Amino acid sequence: MAKIKFGSSVEAEECIKLMEGRFFDGVRLECAFWDGKEDLSKGPRASREEDEKRLDEFGQWLETRE
Repeated sequence: MAKIKFGSSVEAEECIKLMEGRFFDGVRLECAFWDGKEDLSKGPRASREEDEKRLDEFGQWLETRE
């Protein structure tokens, strides 16, 4: 899960329209507005090493895109 903040709801809506249903690394993205109340932090947390590895792999993936 990722949470992204935008400067306006219009920007957020455009991102949702653009990204909803697309696939990223074999995973279908689900995009929605956050109501500001639901606790999205619950669930398993990755270790710092896992986060760093994931970010490195994402950076490598971005560099291979045209």
